[in-house]
Amino acid sequence: MYDFKIEEYATTGGKNTHINQWGLPQPKLFFERNDSMFEQTPDILTFKECQELLKIGKNTLLDLLHNEEIEGFKIGTRWKIPKAAVLEYIYHKY
Repeated sequence: MYDFKIEEYATTGGKNTHINQWGLPQPKLFFERNDSMFEQTPDILTFKECQELLKIGKNTLLDLLHNEEIEGFKIGTRWKIPKAAVLEYIYHKY
């Protein structure tokens, strides 16, 4: 989902410099998108696949779908959730 990377700020006082409370350069932790772990995930997920991917329960996923926090659609009585919608939820949530 995300790779953690440490970026060291310059100590010269430039725009990207951050000095901590002890006067030392502070490393910045930032996220970098990494979709490679989702390469094997189908483009359209079933309800159960989405539940397993997010590691959440049935009612939680239903709440997310009904509140339109995750986009999904129904074919008959079965939910279908685009992988892109799940990734968008993850990236905007965290």
